This record gives sequence, structure tokens and C-alpha cells, in this order.
Amino acid sequence: MILLGDSGYVLKRYLLTPIAVHRNEQEQQYNRRHRQGRLCIERAFGLLKTSRFR
Repeated sequence: MILLGDSGYVLKRYLLTPIAVHRNEQEQQYNRRHRQGRLCIERAFGLLKTSRFR
């Protein structure tokens, strides 16, 4: 299992965090994909909250 975390967490084998200073295109693309994944998860949490706590 792999978890996505924000920049407040340290990088672990099981926790992927964004790269603070990207040095090449691959790292920049990783940050873009990481952001897309986190936004998807945050939207899902938002929908769950509004559905559960109306």
C-alpha cells in the first residue's frame, strides 16, 4: 500500500510526498501527477462529508 502525503510529511517508503525543488522534467511530472491524485482524494472526502453530514 502506498499513501499520498503533502509536503508537511517526510518521505517514507510507504508515503509519497511532492518534491520541493524539482530538477528535471520527470520530477516536475511526478509533482503534477501527485497533485492530481491528492485533488481526486480530497474531492472524494468532500463528497463523503456533504453526503454524510447534511
